[in-house]
Amino acid sequence: MMLTVLTLVAVAQPSTEPRPECRTSGMNVACGFQCRAELDQVKCAQTPQGVCQRLEQQLVCWDPPEEARLHGGDALKRATCKAKFRDVSCGFACASSPNHLACAQTPWGVCATRFDRVVCWDPAPAAIHHYKPEELSGAACLQTDAAFACGWDCKRSYQDAQCAQTPKGRCRVVEGRIACFDPPLPPVSHEAVSQTTSR
Repeated sequence: MMLTVLTLVAVAQPSTEPRPECRTSGMNVACGFQCRAELDQVKCAQTPQGVCQRLEQQLVCWDPPEEARLHGGDALKRATCKAKFRDVSCGFACASSPNHLACAQTPWGVCATRFDRVVCWDPAPAAIHHYKPEELSGAACLQTDAAFACGWDCKRSYQDAQCAQTPKGRCRVVEGRIACFDPPLPPVSHEAVSQTTSR
């Protein structure tokens, strides 16, 4: 009897996940991701999704929050850092007033100017964990002289403004008053979230 022996050779695929590194500049040392070393400064992001940029003679590094790293996907590539006068901010949907700037901290956040200030808003972590990324798009800000609100399905009535805080929330104006409702979200288990994103 002739036996045929099959040998399976596993070919290791090169990993596309960035590897941490250490960089030096003068006597300074930093370790992490996206490291930059310039002008006797050295800084690194602490996660693979972080960004480092040179702004106004300084190095700035920033990392998105955990919920954005888990669900942001390719949208995280839009993150940037900007500087204006004394303000330095990193993130998404950055907005600028005559004297200030600010950025949202997640790809689904929004920013708007208000009285020369920049106000940014991001969905709550529970909403980011619960809804699909495409469902989280479309948030906006609405303001009056006396009120400012961001979220979904925003409504204005006289000097009041309110928004739902989840994509499936709804707001209505009833007899001049705004009423908003958001469906309750299940509690977030980080272990469950990690298992879902790894599938």
